[in-house]
Amino acid sequence: MKSRTSLFNPAAFRKDVTRFAPAWVLYTVGLFMILTVVMVDTDHEYYRADQMAQSISFMAFINLCYGLLNGQLLFGDLFNARHCNALHAMPLRRECWFVTHTVSGLLFALVPNTLMMLVALPMLGAGWSVALWWYLAVMLQYLFFFGLAVCAALCVGNRFAMVLIYGIVNTFSLIVYWFYYTIYEPLLYGVCATEGPFLLWCPVWSMIQSGQDLVLVTRRTVEHVTHNEYLVQSVAPGISWWYLIVCAVLGVALLGTALLLYRRRKLESAGDFMAVRALEPVFLVLYTMCMAAGFQVFAELFSVNEYIFLALGLVIGFFTGRMLLMRTTKVFQPKGFLWFGVLAAAFILTLVLTALDPIGITRYVPDADDIKAVRLTDSYDPRSGDEPLLTEEGDLELVRQIHQLVLDGQIHSTRTDGSDYYSNLCLYYVLDNGVTVARKYEAAASSPAGQLAQQFYTRADFILGTDNVQEFAEKIEHVYYDGYKADGESTYGQIYMNYTNREYIEGLVEAILADCAEGNMAQNGHYHDGETTAWLEFALREPMSGYLGDAETGEWYNYIHITIYADSRHTVAYLKAHPFPVEEEVYG
Repeated sequence: MKSRTSLFNPAAFRKDVTRFAPAWVLYTVGLFMILTVVMVDTDHEYYRADQMAQSISFMAFINLCYGLLNGQLLFGDLFNARHCNALHAMPLRRECWFVTHTVSGLLFALVPNTLMMLVALPMLGAGWSVALWWYLAVMLQYLFFFGLAVCAALCVGNRFAMVLIYGIVNTFSLIVYWFYYTIYEPLLYGVCATEGPFLLWCPVWSMIQSGQDLVLVTRRTVEHVTHNEYLVQSVAPGISWWYLIVCAVLGVALLGTALLLYRRRKLESAGDFMAVRALEPVFLVLYTMCMAAGFQVFAELFSVNEYIFLALGLVIGFFTGRMLLMRTTKVFQPKGFLWFGVLAAAFILTLVLTALDPIGITRYVPDADDIKAVRLTDSYDPRSGDEPLLTEEGDLELVRQIHQLVLDGQIHSTRTDGSDYYSNLCLYYVLDNGVTVARKYEAAASSPAGQLAQQFYTRADFILGTDNVQEFAEKIEHVYYDGYKADGESTYGQIYMNYTNREYIEGLVEAILADCAEGNMAQNGHYHDGETTAWLEFALREPMSGYLGDAETGEWYNYIHITIYADSRHTVAYLKAHPFPVEEEVYG
């Protein structure tokens, strides 16, 4: 019979379309609601195009839910023993059922998104290509989530298990990061790992975060009598497409894996928790970790002992996981306690090895010959500091000395008033092989390590980014001053000055540089005891590298804040001798 050799059955396809019409109709209605918000909310084509590009992030969350829903509906008959046996008694091969349901699931997203794109095209004006990029991004997102949902459906035997597996796979890397950040990293003195690799393995998070970078819409300004209107200048793909393409390829691979599992699936597994018995230990470990992380989050929210709740989460997670797998509450047996003991012992062993650090992660100081550049900063994250990357041989060696002093325990010191005063001391190495090493410590300003660090914090390149007066002055657009007027009265806010007097600005910058050379301008207050007398804020025009820019000039503002201390004698003397020229006062 033809139906026995075909990979697609039209009758089954029509049944999928009519049987699950509420799902794809609701999805279509939701898309047009999004279209209404994006298009009707504004009359300007630039904002329409930009908002549609931004909606790609939100569509990742919608496709996360829609892919799961379609996987549940199309392959839900495998979870009911009566339906499963009846359908597989028909003269249709499993490959035919699978391909038909898969085509249905893909069309459930393809058709609504195509309609959305066609309606949006004429409404975007010069930004019409945004609709095409939006369409491609949304379909790639859906392909991954639908493939994962179908694969999850073929691994389990009931709907609840499918939802649980689908959720764990999508969020497990975040849970692993939570465990590392809250349990393991505190045992590694100074180690400051980034969440980047963990987020990279969480597709839903990465898609939501990177969605706004997939399509770049630039603008040009059209001058009108009463207002400025932005028009679309160009539309171009962003930098995050590679990740989305990899996810889509992975979705196709998951569909292929699901087909292999379906061909080997035992029909009597309908109703069981796991249809693939070999995955039961994997599920039990992952589920236990998720439950433990959940209990630990609860403990932190309510400020209770997190380790007690962590242990409680491990116990409850392990035994409730066994209940789900065995479909019984009779799990408190010697064999169950034995396996829990093995899991707990493995967890404790990882904690002990982390604390002992047998491979010397915490004691590692890169060799001078291996360092390409290094950043010394007091930022909360070594990677986000504004301080320059140091490349001079003398600077590299001095930073290594600071690092070694910290590791030798010479970070605790006492100020003259008898109080300890600690601040962040972060190091960020860039090695010749491309590897980066980040460390974060707390050091007293008067400790040996702190005293060496102070030499950097007062340098001009750390404070202004350069020691060249003319180079810095040329970038200045305007300056804010907060302190005292010439008559000695407080400004109670800020005095604003456009950059119209280059000679005055250069003199002010030269005075700041002189104080930097004498060590009187450390912007980290932990390294300067002097009384604050005023504040300066320089607004510099820099090449555009973000969204807060001027579309006509291709530049944006970068703000540098300077604290002036009473002992910053050159700057204070200059401001007294040359009162700050007031053009406009802004009261805060």
